[in-house]
Amino acid sequence: MSGFSFPAMACLRRGTRPTKLQGWESAAKNVLSILFWIVLSWLVTLPAWGVDPLPVTTENEHWLRRKPEIERVVITGNAHIAEGDIRHHLELKSPSLRARIGLGRRPRVVGGAWERDRKAVLALYATRGYLNAETTVAVTRDEKTDRAIVSVDVREGGRTVWGGITTEGDDLFISGRTYRWMKELKRGDPADPRKLQRVLALCQGTYADYGHPYARFAAQWDIDSTAAVAEDTANVHIVVDPGPEARFGQVQVTGNTFTREPVIRRELAFRPGDPYSRKKIFESQNNIYRTGLFTFTRLELSADSTAKEAPRRDPDFTVRVVERKPAYLDLATGAGQDRQQDLTWDYSLEWGNRNWLGTGRHWALQAKSGLIVVTDWRVLYNRFVARYTEPWILGLRLPTTVQFAYEPGVRSAVQPYRIERLEGELGFQTRVGETKRAWLTFVYENVRIFGIDRPIEEILREKGITIRRKVVFAVEKDSRPNVFVPTAGSLTRLDAEYAGGFLGGDVDFYKVVGSWARYQTTGSSVLASRFQFGLVKAHSGAAQVPTIDRFYTGGANSIRGYPENRVGPMIDGTPEGAGVLALANVELRTPAIWRFWFTVFGDAGNAWSRFRDFSGKEILVSTGIGLQYVSPVGPLRLDYAKRISHPGHPASDRLHLAILFAF
Repeated sequence: MSGFSFPAMACLRRGTRPTKLQGWESAAKNVLSILFWIVLSWLVTLPAWGVDPLPVTTENEHWLRRKPEIERVVITGNAHIAEGDIRHHLELKSPSLRARIGLGRRPRVVGGAWERDRKAVLALYATRGYLNAETTVAVTRDEKTDRAIVSVDVREGGRTVWGGITTEGDDLFISGRTYRWMKELKRGDPADPRKLQRVLALCQGTYADYGHPYARFAAQWDIDSTAAVAEDTANVHIVVDPGPEARFGQVQVTGNTFTREPVIRRELAFRPGDPYSRKKIFESQNNIYRTGLFTFTRLELSADSTAKEAPRRDPDFTVRVVERKPAYLDLATGAGQDRQQDLTWDYSLEWGNRNWLGTGRHWALQAKSGLIVVTDWRVLYNRFVARYTEPWILGLRLPTTVQFAYEPGVRSAVQPYRIERLEGELGFQTRVGETKRAWLTFVYENVRIFGIDRPIEEILREKGITIRRKVVFAVEKDSRPNVFVPTAGSLTRLDAEYAGGFLGGDVDFYKVVGSWARYQTTGSSVLASRFQFGLVKAHSGAAQVPTIDRFYTGGANSIRGYPENRVGPMIDGTPEGAGVLALANVELRTPAIWRFWFTVFGDAGNAWSRFRDFSGKEILVSTGIGLQYVSPVGPLRLDYAKRISHPGHPASDRLHLAILFAF
C-alpha cells in the first residue's frame, strides 16, 4: 500500500551556527575543506549535465559551454506515445527546415536543458498511466559538423489505469458537490498522479467554500498487477478530515481616503458570523474592484488570524484598497468601429467624477465625434452626453444610469438624409456570477429627419418630428479570457427592442438579434466561429420599419468581399435596409511572427426584406486571408476577401482595413 497526503507539509530546515576558529592552522583546514566540497559537488553534478556519453575532458567541457548548435534529435523506445508528442514537450528541439537550409538559426544546447527534458518526458508518460517509465537524455558530439546530437531513450514499462474510488469521512452534504470532481477519476482512464492531486485540490476548495477551510485529504492507493489483468489497476481510497467549521470574523478596511467605508463594506458578499466561504471572499474582492473606484483591491486574513499553531474558527479579514482620483478629465482619440462602418476615427472629451462625495456615485459630461475614414472622409456623428449613475438602488447592487444625449444633424451613414436626435435614457444593469450580465433600458427619442425622398419618410417629414419610445433588453454570457484576442471560451448575446405600441410614439416595431461565437485553441492556432440572426418587424398596424432601424450588412465585420452595407435589398443603388439578417463566419487564426497573426476565413450570409423572402439559395459566400498586428490596444487587421460567384453578385475581390478581429 502506497499513498500520499495533500497538501504536502513544508520541509524542516536545520542549521548550525558557525564556530569561530583561532589560528592559521584552523583557517587553512577551513579553506581546504571548502575546496574539497566544491570539487565534490562539481563531480556529483556532472551526470545531471547529461554529458555521460562524452569523455570528461577539458575540450568537451568547453564545447558544451559554447552552447553548440543541435544537428538533430533522435527518439527511441517509444511505442505508445507518438514521437511528435514527445518532441512537443522537449526544450532541445530539432532544427526547422528553414534552419537546415541556412535561412534561420538552429536551436542550441543550453546547460541543464537535458535534465528538464528528461523530467518533461517522464511527466508526459505519467499522464498516460506509465508510472514506471524511465528515460535518459544524452548529448553527443558530431565530429564532422561539431554540432550536438540529442538522444532520447525511453523505457515505457507497463500501463496503470484507475480502478475503484472509495472515500472515508466525507461530509454527506458537501460530498454531493465534490462528487463532480471525483468523477474525473474514471475507471479505466490512465492513472495520472497529477490529476489525482488536482481532484483533491478541487475537493479541498469545495470544502473551503462550505465552511471548512481546514479540511485535509489523504489519498492511498494499491496497485493490482496480477497476471490475469492486462493493465495494472490503481484502486484509490481517499480519507477526508473535514476539520472544524469556521465562520467569518470582523472586517477592517484600510487605504480609503476619498471613499466612505460603508461604500466598500456593502460590496462584501458576507457578513460577520456567516459560514466561511472561499468563493465569497473572491466574489467580495471582485465586487469591490468592479466599482471602478480603485486600482487595486485585496481581501486577506488579518495577521492575528494566521497562526498555524491554533487557527481561528472565526478569522478576521482586512480589505486593502488603492484608490483612483475621483475627478478626471479624459481626452481620447483613435481608430474605432461603428455598427455600420468598418473603420472610423473617434475622438472624445469627458469631464466627470467617478466617486462623487465619496459615495461611489458617478457623473460625467462628454463630447464625442466620429469620422468615416478610408472609404469616405466625412463626419459620421457628433454627440453630447450628460450621464449620472447610482450604483445601488433600494439596497440592491443594481447600477442605474440616467442619460441625456443630443446629436446635431449629420448625414446618415447609409441613407441620403440627415438625422438630428434628442435622447433620454433610464438604464439598469445587473451581473450574475463572473460571466453573465443583463441590461434593461427605457429610451425616449425626439428624431428630426431632413432630406427625405422615400414614401414612408414623406409622412415623417409632414409631421416634422418623430417621437420614439422604446424599451431595450439585452443579456450576455461572456467566458472569453481576453476580449481583444480571444483564444478560448464563448460569447452569447441576445438583444431585444420594442418600440411604440403601449409605449406610444410615432414608430411601432420590435427587433431581436441573437449571436453566438466560440473560440477553440487547436495547437498554436485559434478556431473562431460565429452565428448571428436578426429580425425586425413592424407591429400595431404600422406600414414599415423606419430605415434607420433596419439591418445593413456587408463589409469587414460581416461578409467580407462586399462593400460596406451593400448586401441586401437595394433601390437605385441605395441600401433599403432589411428585416431579416442571417450571418455565419469561421476563422482560423495563427500567430506568425512577433505581434503578427495570420488568418484564413470564410463568411456566409445575406439580408432580406421580410422573413418570407428568406431563401437558402441566396446565401452569399466569400473566403480570404488576413494579416493582423496585435497592438497593446487591440488588433489592426488587413483582410483580402474573394467572393464566390453567385447570380446577381459576380465574382470579385476586395481589401478591408479595420481594427479588432471581425468577431
